[in-house]
Amino acid sequence: MAGASFRRAFLLAAAALLSFASAAAAQVQTVTFSGRVTSQAGGPLSGAMVSIVDFRAGGAANAEGNYTFTVDRARVAGRTIALSARYLGHKPQRFLVAINTNTSRVEHNFVLERDVLNLEERPSRGRSRAPPW
Repeated sequence: MAGASFRRAFLLAAAALLSFASAAAAQVQTVTFSGRVTSQAGGPLSGAMVSIVDFRAGGAANAEGNYTFTVDRARVAGRTIALSARYLGHKPQRFLVAINTNTSRVEHNFVLERDVLNLEERPSRGRSRAPPW
């Protein structure tokens, strides 16, 4: 009976250890992208979009111009990716970075140049007269 309870305690301890190891491994299998987006004058560009060009991953800069987002490392490991920053009225900028299996963090600051000729206007639709009802 003592042997059975010892085995049970050992198996429970082993299962708990494996569970903890799996949780720890899951946490380190992402790559965190972060940095700051500013204008040439040094002011933060709140709302600037920073993304990985070939993936649906990215985030917006906060009021201080800081951005951060995470991506599953398996999606980007072994590739050179293009990190892009865009903001209305400014020229977009790209940064190429190689991601390997050990990469867990990429930090890059963007300084965007004004583009007064291309304000990246989006077409909008509207009605010129009242509806018939």
